[in-house]
Amino acid sequence: MKELERVELANINGGTIKWWEAAKKGIWFGIALTIIENWADIKSGTVDGWNDAMKEK
Repeated sequence: MKELERVELANINGGTIKWWEAAKKGIWFGIALTIIENWADIKSGTVDGWNDAMKEK
């Protein structure tokens, strides 16, 4: 057995990882997950804000 070279590993694993693209996707996933986890608070805050704005008119 011999150790695989970087080029061979890239061919086996389907190429190199594009870190910037992976990080951008991770950021969007984090934002989406935060919104999903806090949806009840976001929804109630939006409704309260809307109701307060309508009272001022």
